[in-house]
Amino acid sequence: MIKIHQIYPDETEGISTLAHIFQLEPSSLMIHDVEHFIKVIGQYFSHRNILDHNFKVLSLLESIENKGFIIMNSYKIYGHNRWFCALTVLCSLKNFKQFNNWDIVLRKAIRIFKPSDQFSIYLLQLIVYVIGLSDIKLESKTLNYLLQLSHTIALSPLKCFRHYANSISKKALTRSQLENVDLGNLPFKGISIIDINICWLKSNSIDKILMRIIEMFLNNIENREGGILYKTFLDKFDINFEQWKTIVWNEFYKMFIHIDYDSEFYQSLLKYWIPLTVSKYQLNLYNFAYHTSIPKLLKAHILLESRKRGHLIQSSIKEIQFLNSCFKKQETCFVALQIIGCPVKKGKIPPDEIEFKLLQKYLNEKTEILSSNELKIIQIYLVRLKDHLKFLNELFRQSTSLLQGSRSDLGAQILVIFCKTIDLSNSNNEFMTRYLESNNIQLLIEHKLLTEIDNNEFSKLAVLILKNLQIFVNGFPMKFIDNLSPELSIQVSNQVRNVYHAIASINFPQDNVKLVKDIYTELNNIFRDNDSFEATKLFKAVLLFDALNQLSKYYVLEECSQWIWHVALPNVANLLQSQISQKQSNQSIKIIEALYNNICEFCMENMTLLSGEESFSAVIHILVNVIQNSSMRRPTTISATLLKHIFCVNESSLHKLKICLMNITLEKLNFCHERQSLTLRKNPESRLIIHALCSSDFTPQKTFLQFSLNYLINLLTNDSCPNATVASTINCIEILMSDNDLYEHTLKFAPRIILLCVQHFSNRNWIVRNACAQLEKALIDRFLGVKIGLNNRAKNLEDLFQIFPQLIRPFVQMLQQNPLNDSAIAVMQFFIESQWSLSPFRTEVFYEVQYVFLKIFQNFIKENSSLYGTFASRAYISLCPEKSLPYNIENVIQFIRDNFKNIQKKHTIRNFILVLKELYRKYTEKPRNSQEYSWLHYQLSLLTNFLQTNFHLEQFDFLLFKVLSLQDVIKQLENFKKQEYFLDKVWLHNYIPFIAFNNSLAVLPHMILSEKIPECLQIKVLQILLKRSLKEDCSATLKMLIFRGLNGEFTSKYLQISHFKLVLFIFEQHSEIIEFCDRISLSFDVENDIFKIFICLLILSKQRKRSPRDLLFIKRSVRIFESCLFSADDDFIEIFDEMLKYLYQMVTCVCDKKRLLNMALILILEYGLYNLISFILNISIPNSLSALTVLLDDAFLRNELKRREKKLAEKQLFIKNN
Repeated sequence: MIKIHQIYPDETEGISTLAHIFQLEPSSLMIHDVEHFIKVIGQYFSHRNILDHNFKVLSLLESIENKGFIIMNSYKIYGHNRWFCALTVLCSLKNFKQFNNWDIVLRKAIRIFKPSDQFSIYLLQLIVYVIGLSDIKLESKTLNYLLQLSHTIALSPLKCFRHYANSISKKALTRSQLENVDLGNLPFKGISIIDINICWLKSNSIDKILMRIIEMFLNNIENREGGILYKTFLDKFDINFEQWKTIVWNEFYKMFIHIDYDSEFYQSLLKYWIPLTVSKYQLNLYNFAYHTSIPKLLKAHILLESRKRGHLIQSSIKEIQFLNSCFKKQETCFVALQIIGCPVKKGKIPPDEIEFKLLQKYLNEKTEILSSNELKIIQIYLVRLKDHLKFLNELFRQSTSLLQGSRSDLGAQILVIFCKTIDLSNSNNEFMTRYLESNNIQLLIEHKLLTEIDNNEFSKLAVLILKNLQIFVNGFPMKFIDNLSPELSIQVSNQVRNVYHAIASINFPQDNVKLVKDIYTELNNIFRDNDSFEATKLFKAVLLFDALNQLSKYYVLEECSQWIWHVALPNVANLLQSQISQKQSNQSIKIIEALYNNICEFCMENMTLLSGEESFSAVIHILVNVIQNSSMRRPTTISATLLKHIFCVNESSLHKLKICLMNITLEKLNFCHERQSLTLRKNPESRLIIHALCSSDFTPQKTFLQFSLNYLINLLTNDSCPNATVASTINCIEILMSDNDLYEHTLKFAPRIILLCVQHFSNRNWIVRNACAQLEKALIDRFLGVKIGLNNRAKNLEDLFQIFPQLIRPFVQMLQQNPLNDSAIAVMQFFIESQWSLSPFRTEVFYEVQYVFLKIFQNFIKENSSLYGTFASRAYISLCPEKSLPYNIENVIQFIRDNFKNIQKKHTIRNFILVLKELYRKYTEKPRNSQEYSWLHYQLSLLTNFLQTNFHLEQFDFLLFKVLSLQDVIKQLENFKKQEYFLDKVWLHNYIPFIAFNNSLAVLPHMILSEKIPECLQIKVLQILLKRSLKEDCSATLKMLIFRGLNGEFTSKYLQISHFKLVLFIFEQHSEIIEFCDRISLSFDVENDIFKIFICLLILSKQRKRSPRDLLFIKRSVRIFESCLFSADDDFIEIFDEMLKYLYQMVTCVCDKKRLLNMALILILEYGLYNLISFILNISIPNSLSALTVLLDDAFLRNELKRREKKLAEKQLFIKNN
């Protein structure tokens, strides 16, 4: 290392020092070395008074950049790396305030900045220093360059650069700069959005602002900035709620009607739109939204946000009714639970009793255990109940009742929350304390632990309440394993882990010591007899290791640990290989796999107990052998993880061993077999070991990574390498490039790796092609971001070109090869995977780059009918910015019309139709102006008319798909059977989803569901109506379906069943159809059709008043049900079982109830169906045996068959009329 004080006044000494620095290779330097060299150069310049002559310093920079040398006092000093020399000279100026050409220095620093080179951080420090000088005045052009730099810094893969972006942009972002920038491309990378928002809001109409906010909400790349823009909009315009309803609500309401709950737009509403609007307008939003037709789930979230912010402290009757309806639907019940459990901010408000009853009802009807989120909500609610003993005790009794009943897992979950939340030592909670400390609860837990192997909630409860250790004496822990070992189930393994976690956490230390010794003895006995490994014995060993892994957190027996390292691990590793080679049963292999996994888990947790280089060498040999020979993913992965762990813990002592293993592994790549012996893909025998060695290297230089990547790249550049070696090498590179921890250290290799990947894609060997495809996917995910939606990513290829501009020329050359090879496909895939956008800070160079690639892809589309043309079509679309899409579509249409004969000759029509289709899809991804849509459809219709006049139209399904009216399609559907051309029928099949999803529910059933339409297409429409009924108001649809079900004719029984299933589903999903049913008048002329009877019964079940004529029909229906039951087939019987509950709730006569219960008994015994019993009890019954037990219970029958006085009058009236 050069010391600063070593630079003497002697000119020769200073020049020698400067020459030494200029000859250094940057890749061999550490970052702090460069900082030191910058200081040395600065001191030398200061000593020679060079800085007093600004022109001379700048001429030195010009000389080193352009010529590669500088001349100092007649000495010519050459630079090994021109960029590095320019950087050190430029950054050395930072320490001298008398320098006055800072504007030029800034431009030079911006020009030589490399976003992928870590040494560029000194350029950023120089720039931040210069723009922070108080007396500096920068030109407008320099400010523009600084904004461009901020954008580039934000793209940098080096995280340490990014915080400089805002510092630089704040200084450069002036009012005049904003006026020269197209702000329609918000947000900008690296630039604070708040200042830009205010300027943009001032210069645009409200409609345009809201449209942009909606666009930003549609994807998770821009939705955060969309939220900031919406907040700025609310603050800046300060509109009242009435104005907001007119201006904002109308724009968003269009999006609510067909909202997708899995979409990013829905998530944006929850994260930004609802909270910001509620914060601004408080309860006004909920009171308004409650009376609109938006989905109930959105209303629930608005109510929840109002509760969270303290605007709604106690619920009114309206909110209670709304909550009750939310609990009845699967999609809204969780939000309803959140609303009840929402903490109250304003003072200590007592819980609402009706809400508490709703919570109890929810828990009683819960058929599964609570999720982690539900548990958190109930825990928060319990905190509110602390001072309200009445509610607290009632919920506790409900939990204990569940614990002792059929839902013991759910009861245990809630009791665990009680133990964690409520202070049981408080005298007010004696009742709970006595129950939890009683012998009964401990005996119950012991019984459940031994009998219910899939009930993990009891072990969690045991950790908290088992203060009395009586159940753990008399050998219970070992007896527990002995009882469960014959089960051979993964649930057993989980149960043992949970139980021993409880035991180890509450045991005294001496008891844990005894248990460890007992387990060690048992394991020794199992492994002593190597020749008689049976599945049950091995599974018992799995369970013993499950237990030992929990106990080792509290106590480790050294003797046992050494035995595991030196006996158990090698024996099981050998057994793993021998079982696979002998082709044993899958169950045996899985047991050995689980045992090996448990042993490795123990070894990782107790690494400090292994010592000595020989011991480590033996263990590493075992792990490497498993990795290289195993064909199972789990042992291979756990071995690689343990290997990495060993290297990390003992980095210094195993350095020689690591070097030896790295050399051996890399050498083996030269001798890969063409045919793999392993079933696992991607050559784990090489890549996992190399990755473990590289990722466990914590030296700043990352020596192992640098060496291995250089070696692997050299292999790929060797044309004589066999295909197997190439494939294995690519797989090794992929795992290194995918590791987040190694990301910044692999950047300098990235351009070369990308080009090698693309070049080797031309290899037609399958394993090489597959390896290249995997590597390319990893590189795209790494540098462009994970895919969001269809080919949309956080970054695009232009951003990649800004980071690695050296890729542009090779990409162009590969696309212009003659003849083309498949490397061109790999290049085009980089374009297809992202969408270019118009950046306001794009340089002229990138406009030229885009133009060059567009021309290349256009030529492919026009001339190439093969796969290259298809890929070029998609790549061309990715280069079309959103604003230019209408223009692009018009150009393509015009070109087709003008050059169709030439297109036909070259058979490239498929390319043009694909371009049109994808451009249209890209255009419709975001909300557009209706006039634009009309104009676009007009252009498409012109092309359709042109093709209809001159050519066969069946090739252009896409155009028909977007242009033909509903009436035209209906006519074609009615003549479906007359269609002679097969492709026309296929097209109609494919068109049905578009018709069914994009037309009003009030019109669709009437037009599509008619006797003239083929049955297969009607069934397809019914399926789509089923999906739409989940999210939309179906009252009009239901009316048409009922009318057709009662009066229409069906071509087959299957169609009629499908039709009725939709009617039944809408009835069960929509509770608000009561008023609709009250208005229906039934004729009951349906005696010969059971499905018409079903529809009549559904309507009657929802009507609030029944006439004597209705009661007579219900009475007759019971006998019809009896006759149908014995002639039912499998398609019919499930519907029959569902309808039984509707009939049961309407009958008033005891004898009719007996008949229906008798039918229920037959359904349970013959078909295992028990809906009626679940309906009567209002609980979920786990199986048919439980339902049968309930049905045959005397108390149940007495309760159901007793005569009620209030129904006596109805019965007498029935007898009189009969």
